[in-house]
Amino acid sequence: MKNLIATIFCLLALTACGDGAAKDVTFTVTGVHKKGDVDIVANALGTFRKSCGPLFKSWGDVTGARATLRESAKGSVPNKFGWKKYLTVEIDVTDDPKTMIRSAAYQTLFYFLGSGVDTGIQATKKPARILCNINETGFRRVPALRPMRTLSAYN
Repeated sequence: MKNLIATIFCLLALTACGDGAAKDVTFTVTGVHKKGDVDIVANALGTFRKSCGPLFKSWGDVTGARATLRESAKGSVPNKFGWKKYLTVEIDVTDDPKTMIRSAAYQTLFYFLGSGVDTGIQATKKPARILCNINETGFRRVPALRPMRTLSAYN
């Protein structure tokens, strides 16, 4: 069941995200165990793609992409945003990017997506923030991620 959901999820993510990037956008997905969460997570990745234009315009420089659905731990940053569950997105960048900013070379960029008290995308590394139009606070409100509130942890 776990592998089936990940496969379905990747197909949904491609359908939801297609906008002619240099390379197909696929994510290895883990942590999605309930069928009802598949569409929500796929839509969240589609929203992430729409929200982070510079990152996805440079997708040819990406060597791997992973998304993991996680539960917030007490005292964690996602918990402070009021996120019971959130999505961690990890993007691996080549050591010699052709179109992406040089400061992202040979890094893994981390993004956190969720909905609760605040709804949006959080990133801490400067290259990750630049590629997703996130200011120095490290957080960007993205109301389109609000459906993440209905993930199974909320029911």
